[in-house]
Amino acid sequence: MKILSFRFLRYAWILTTALSLSSCVMVPVTGPVRKRIPYETVDFEGLVKRYMDKDRKPDPVEGIYQVSCLIVKTKRGFFSGIERDKVIMRKDNYAKVVVIKDDLSSSREFMELSLTGGIAANYPVMGEFSRISEGKGFIYRHFQQKGPELNFTFATDNLPEVFEGIRTEVIKTRKITYKLSYLKLYPRHGDLVVQQ
Repeated sequence: MKILSFRFLRYAWILTTALSLSSCVMVPVTGPVRKRIPYETVDFEGLVKRYMDKDRKPDPVEGIYQVSCLIVKTKRGFFSGIERDKVIMRKDNYAKVVVIKDDLSSSREFMELSLTGGIAANYPVMGEFSRISEGKGFIYRHFQQKGPELNFTFATDNLPEVFEGIRTEVIKTRKITYKLSYLKLYPRHGDLVVQQ
């Protein structure tokens, strides 16, 4: 009887081993097959570059920019009266945006679109620029998903390669300064070609 049960256990073990090994079939795994598109594709940044290179001379403010942000908290000492600055947040090159003229809107001269979200059918308007009366500065309204819109004041020269906006809030004894820096990537001052 012991021999029979030993043989039975051995055959059961061989059978389960054979079944488990036969179920482990190696099948090559492939990713999703991409269709090859037979024609040229252009992303939004390419479209903007083509827009900038058109016959009409672009406004010096129009272009593709890299955006950096700096938030500084200034606090006056209680007894000393000395102001101390503390950097709360610094983000360098955190966004790539395009600033283009908006001829269709009466409330704004330029609109800012985000290029950092990747490929999309619709690009969100992140803000809008309106020129100050003398033309040397802008009021920038920044739109947020949650919260109020933020207003910044920008000053610039005639050919801005870098322009900066500042917004200041005073909360009790603290002053918080938000500084946005826009570095122009395209078209640079040397890239501008005036067609006659």
